[in-house]
Amino acid sequence: MQAAGLIRAAVGTMCKPLHAGKAAMNGLLAACLARDGFTGPPEILTDKQCFGELFGGPTLVPERAVDGLGRRYEMLNISFKPYACCSQTHATADAVRALRGAHNLTPDGVESITLTVNPVAANVAGIPRPTGSAEGKFSLAYVAALALAGEPLGIAGFDPGRVARPALQALCSRVTLEVKPGMGDVETQATIVTKDGRRLAHYVPEARGNPGNPLTDDEIRAKFLDLAGPVLGPRRARRLMRAVLALETAENAGAVARLAGLPASRPR
Repeated sequence: MQAAGLIRAAVGTMCKPLHAGKAAMNGLLAACLARDGFTGPPEILTDKQCFGELFGGPTLVPERAVDGLGRRYEMLNISFKPYACCSQTHATADAVRALRGAHNLTPDGVESITLTVNPVAANVAGIPRPTGSAEGKFSLAYVAALALAGEPLGIAGFDPGRVARPALQALCSRVTLEVKPGMGDVETQATIVTKDGRRLAHYVPEARGNPGNPLTDDEIRAKFLDLAGPVLGPRRARRLMRAVLALETAENAGAVARLAGLPASRPR
């Protein structure tokens, strides 16, 4: 997994979060090495038999790397995930939640759920009956079940005990995937057939959290506290959040670094 980052090995396993963690570790290692005088070929990006040729091939255009530099900021196009699961499942959560809220649906009243998704979503998040937390995060069926049942879609929603609940597993069995080539990876349509014969559909063109459908500032703050609080403690997490939000006026980043460091003992 560390040699190549194979998607099939990552889906539904602990290897997926290793991707982000290992990438961050490699970035820190590179910065530390450079700081201490570590050297390498200056032409590593564009020379023959180097990074650009390996990954760009004969169509490589190095100038694109600096196109718009100082004018276009890709940081503004980052997507924030509101749910603790594969991004390919987020539009499904939005669609099923919308149907549940609009029609007062309950799990007992639903006969079937059909999710129209793109081929990538079906491939990476097509686990029909997840058996644990990692698989639950890569299961369109389970995410739809959580959304229909009104269960949380944060970290708590993918606790192994919750994933194993018979009621949620039963809901998973009522979910069918319909693959639609050409559909985007941030869109989904959910179609629910109720036991009283109604056929209800909701289309999501862009899942919440993406640039075209962004989260509010309050939602981003709430997610940060939900993730950082259990690690740093609620009080320290709030202090860190305030320090990060005030970075533009801070004299240096030392306060952020100190607050972000893991405490000597795990907070209760």
